[in-house]
Amino acid sequence: PDLQFNGLKNERVFALMKQRKKPAELAGHLVKMYKDKSYDTTWRDYCVQFFGKWYPNAPDNQGRKEMVAGLWDALKNERDTRIAGAASSQLCFLARKHPEFSKDEVSAASLDALTDPKCANISKVALLQTCAILGNEKALPVARKIAAVEKNPIMRASAIAAIGILGNQEDLKFLRELEISPNIRISQAAKTATEKITSKTQK
Repeated sequence: PDLQFNGLKNERVFALMKQRKKPAELAGHLVKMYKDKSYDTTWRDYCVQFFGKWYPNAPDNQGRKEMVAGLWDALKNERDTRIAGAASSQLCFLARKHPEFSKDEVSAASLDALTDPKCANISKVALLQTCAILGNEKALPVARKIAAVEKNPIMRASAIAAIGILGNQEDLKFLRELEISPNIRISQAAKTATEKITSKTQK
């Protein structure tokens, strides 16, 4: 079945990445599988995640360059699935550690995806976190709206977490109301967000 087969392939890629002699062809194969839509969405999503994970140790060849291009392509063109969110998360990770990735460009592209009406909710969960981590305050109104009206608890929790990073004292009343939510995912996210904003205002 696909779930088990994708899990097996996932473990094999990790094994290849751990070799002392780094496999020069791995990056190119990952890119080809991402581009080939005969593979299911889950495996193509895994490939995009591997672009970011493999990049720091991948041999410096054409395949490595293609992984970078693949990340940007996924963020721009795979918004109707969870793949755009995966690309955003990996670009955020790389931008915080590798100067060749512009934090501003990653942040702006992630905000563009987040505000795209065609963007899937499952991608918005990750896009919210990228915008928050990279300090994009333009994402705050989006996070506030999602936290207020969204029914999906995972999306709401992500939005609340983003408010905790980007928000201010104006958000405390709303967050404290959410702290008594019967949904522990929401209440815990709200408590953490409240603590972060309170900590910021006390400095």
